[in-house]
Amino acid sequence: MLLNACAPVKNPSEDPIQDQFSNENSQNIFTAEPTPETSAKTMPEMPTAETPTETASSAPETPKAPAEKIEKLEGTIEVFADFECPYCRRFEQEGILPLRTRHPEVQIIFRHFPLSIHANALPAAKYAVCAEAQGKFTAMNDALFATADLSAKNLSAIAKSLGLENAELTKCLSDPQTESRITADKARGQSLGVEGTPTFFINGTKYEGSYPVENLEKLLRENK
Repeated sequence: MLLNACAPVKNPSEDPIQDQFSNENSQNIFTAEPTPETSAKTMPEMPTAETPTETASSAPETPKAPAEKIEKLEGTIEVFADFECPYCRRFEQEGILPLRTRHPEVQIIFRHFPLSIHANALPAAKYAVCAEAQGKFTAMNDALFATADLSAKNLSAIAKSLGLENAELTKCLSDPQTESRITADKARGQSLGVEGTPTFFINGTKYEGSYPVENLEKLLRENK
């Protein structure tokens, strides 16, 4: 039994998972956008009558501490996920998203693995594939994992909010090649032994379940 992960069951009504949150040929590769650095400024302490100020000649200059070095991690993470799986959502929010921010040098490849127990997983995956066709996969991925509402109405609203061209989107959603792309991702996962989501591979080593970013960093160090 998979722990901390979504797994298919014979009868969808028996699914024990409750939502806790309310290519080789073509690859969804995340890129982190740089964020401007900010620094807090403090006002200098004003001298008082009881406390004479030190002059440059009498006060030795305090050496500045060296800037903290950000550890560089190398590797590739191939993630098989289902947009409707609550554990995938947690993995995205607590693991993948902060990893993308902290370590943009790590390559993260997303693979679609919609489970049959999740009625909205396949439609959401189609929207992600079609968003990728318009150069907006990362934005769509983030939006899909940020909500538990993957109804047809909300998927359409998300696409509109991201500025996807409607005619092109409509054509893409009905194109058999779109679902074929998803099927190919799932077939790859099955060939690698993927049974539930999230399942991910760090430089070829398989892991299952949701991991926080600190654990992902540790695994990247161990699987160089």
